[in-house]
Amino acid sequence: MVVLPDESPPHTAGAGTGAKDLGEVWLKSDWLYVTKVVAVDEEGTPVPNPEIRLFGGGNCDTAPAIVMHGDAEGRATVTHRLGGFLVTAPGRSFVWAGTGTEQTTETVTLPRGYDIRGDVVDDQGRPVAGADITLESGSVNRRVRTDTGGGFRFELVAVSDAAFGWVVKDGARRPWSASSGDERVRITLARPVVVEGTVVLADGSAAARAQVVTQGRFNNNGAATANERGEFRVVVNSGDGLRLHARTYRTLEQGLMVWSEGSAEVAAEPGAHVHDVRIALAERAHSFARLRATTADGVPLDDVYVTARPAGSYSQAPTGDGLLCLVDAPPGTEIVAQVHARHATFARSEVRVVTTAEPTSPAVDVPLKALAPVRLHLTDADGRDVPSSEWTDFSVNHGGVSIRDDRSLAVTPGLEFNVRITARGRTLVQDVVAPGGDSREIALRFPPVARVRGRLVRKDGATTAGFRVRIFPDAASDGRIAAGAVTSADGSFVVRDAPVGDVVVVGQAGDSSASLTVLVRRLRLDPAPDIDLGEMIAWGTVAAVGRVESPDGDSMVGASARIDWGDRFGGGSAICALDGTFRMTAAAVADALVTVRRPGRLVGITVVDLAQSAEFRVPMRRVGVLRLSVPYERPLDDVVLEGEDPRLRWRPGSWGRSSDESWTDIEDAPEGTWTLVVTGKGTPEWRGTVTIRAGETTLVQIDR
Repeated sequence: MVVLPDESPPHTAGAGTGAKDLGEVWLKSDWLYVTKVVAVDEEGTPVPNPEIRLFGGGNCDTAPAIVMHGDAEGRATVTHRLGGFLVTAPGRSFVWAGTGTEQTTETVTLPRGYDIRGDVVDDQGRPVAGADITLESGSVNRRVRTDTGGGFRFELVAVSDAAFGWVVKDGARRPWSASSGDERVRITLARPVVVEGTVVLADGSAAARAQVVTQGRFNNNGAATANERGEFRVVVNSGDGLRLHARTYRTLEQGLMVWSEGSAEVAAEPGAHVHDVRIALAERAHSFARLRATTADGVPLDDVYVTARPAGSYSQAPTGDGLLCLVDAPPGTEIVAQVHARHATFARSEVRVVTTAEPTSPAVDVPLKALAPVRLHLTDADGRDVPSSEWTDFSVNHGGVSIRDDRSLAVTPGLEFNVRITARGRTLVQDVVAPGGDSREIALRFPPVARVRGRLVRKDGATTAGFRVRIFPDAASDGRIAAGAVTSADGSFVVRDAPVGDVVVVGQAGDSSASLTVLVRRLRLDPAPDIDLGEMIAWGTVAAVGRVESPDGDSMVGASARIDWGDRFGGGSAICALDGTFRMTAAAVADALVTVRRPGRLVGITVVDLAQSAEFRVPMRRVGVLRLSVPYERPLDDVVLEGEDPRLRWRPGSWGRSSDESWTDIEDAPEGTWTLVVTGKGTPEWRGTVTIRAGETTLVQIDR
């Protein structure tokens, strides 16, 4: 269905049409959108006659359904599907312009483009024809194939993005990278190695249908399934520490699976054919535990499932007497098992169990407590009630909590969980503890807000009309309140419900890859009916170029780089090329935090002033293991390492539990002396000094 808005301006149609021309008519349907496009260069000058290619989906490699052109001022009106469209012009790289919405005007900045040309040769210098080469540049993924002379070409790659990808041919696989300064790229693709062999079990018999995969430096994709005689044939990369890994399983009477695994090293020259490789499998240690869930009164419960610590291969099967659990550990291992009810009537309970060698061990009763009703009482910043009928969104992040039809909760007394409520255009996210005893109510209150006005201007004097201005708390943006407004013709704006305290003001124009996102100012807001921020400068963005300095001269290809404006505000990300450089578009701000990670090996962190220079170096550090001794009853919420410079704040990507559940291991902690800050839900902050040495494990006892 096509909707024509009443405000569409009528004017005279051409002669003989017998109808009024409605002029620029906006279309709206279940799948059509109309977007006005204005194509400009980096200086904001219109790019004449841009080409727009319409696609039905989100894949840039799909053949275009429609090709159209804009006028001499770079303008075009595009009717398109939800999938979006590409915009390009002679001598300029293409831009993925996003989906658009009804009545949208989108300014698309077309950066200058360049061609990447290159050759692929084997280890003897001979051209490799028919090799598939992929290129990743920003959000674009393209693929070409080498010609008979081993040559290839990618047209119009964005200058601001490092080109990175893979070259693949007959099982051989290598990464490659290039930049705008490379006249021609030469890629050496060593000939693959063919490996044949046999997989056998611990008793020497054939491991029929065993899975064989390759493990190497460059993500080998060689894989095979052994036949009934355990024989396999696989094609792998050469010269990068070849390792074959095989696994299979056997099924027990209860339907549980016990895995057998084994590996073999292979050394071979490029193009070699290796025969008679033998991979011997050993069955992993395993044991059993039997659990029986009941109510607090001893009535058996059937609709339950079990999780356990330590983590690992862990499965279960129902029997006539509870659940039989297979644990990836030898007999006599103590595990901490949690029994969960699949429905909302009962909460989970935890029990410590010692595993046995036989599946016929006696069952351990695990009583599950019944959930108690709890009602949430929400008020606004002035203490006035906000009834649940006005909540537009309501959720909790804990499986042991149930939301009832009247928007009350059913929860275990004393349980810590997280609640999220949206009402009257604001969102409240808060950690709460379910009350015990006779209390059945949790009081929640929206934090105070401020009314903020100001004017956003560009350093180059360009207009900021239509910019989205958003205000975030400086500590974190995830799930927290974020208020915003749109600038008027003179760049002025009014935000009516800005959060108080330390905040970050962010301006954004455009959508998707055509957007301009800038950090405007950090400031502190107090509760007030009216705050005038005055004139604020939006500095714009820069093409940030970084080079990593590895302490051991190791290649940084594939390492991830990230620029943050503040504690948890992302400013851009990229992948390191073969020469250790990366490029990304980032806000031109001071005190930008740059982090480079290569998991398990190296970590780099530095602070740069992108308002002064867009080129910088990132010193890399070797890593050690930071082991924190923390009671499991108080799980960690956040771990931060602070440097001598207070702007240096490193957060681990993840952490895991060790076997006895009293340790938390962070395996990629950077070497050096740091201030360790540990926080957990419902517990006070812990601070201390820690020195991490490369390749060593540093134990810190957290007394909470």
